[in-house]
Amino acid sequence: MTHSAVSQSIRKLEAYLDKKLFITDKRKLIITDLAREYYAKIEPLIAQIHYSTEAFKKQKSKKLSINCMTTLCANWLIPKLDELIEFLADTEIQLITLGRKANFDYDDVDISIEYGIDSDFNNKNKYKLAEGELILVCNNRHTGKSCLEIISQQKLIYVDDKIRIDDYLLWQQHNNILAKVNKKNCF
Repeated sequence: MTHSAVSQSIRKLEAYLDKKLFITDKRKLIITDLAREYYAKIEPLIAQIHYSTEAFKKQKSKKLSINCMTTLCANWLIPKLDELIEFLADTEIQLITLGRKANFDYDDVDISIEYGIDSDFNNKNKYKLAEGELILVCNNRHTGKSCLEIISQQKLIYVDDKIRIDDYLLWQQHNNILAKVNKKNCF
């Protein structure tokens, strides 16, 4: 709480009790004898509320929170959701679309389904679910041309997304295309 919020809470409590609980002395608060007596009477009740609240929090129902990209959630996970709900009948399933890779130290996420390359999955807590392929799409008038011819002659338009930031570079490496592309529109 901020100093202002604490001061406001003290003023409200003093107004409610119609008693002075603290004395202000050069930027510090001095507790009055009346406040000490009041605290001694209510402290066991506050402690009981705290312990009861902690016990209640530990009894929360089973929950499984799953993070994945919106398109993956809509096109792959949701069609499998009925089967997952049946399999985990006593578990609340929460779908989350953070729009980025999960940070398990910060995000309230149990599982994250993410795109990546083989080296992303060397950790014992990561499992590869499926293979994927990146493809470059072009107009039919380029039929018969090599990839290198197409990308060196055309302006490329692609989406620059934090999750997929390396996709074009990975595609180039996979197809052994080392040409630098000067002309590109990035969205």
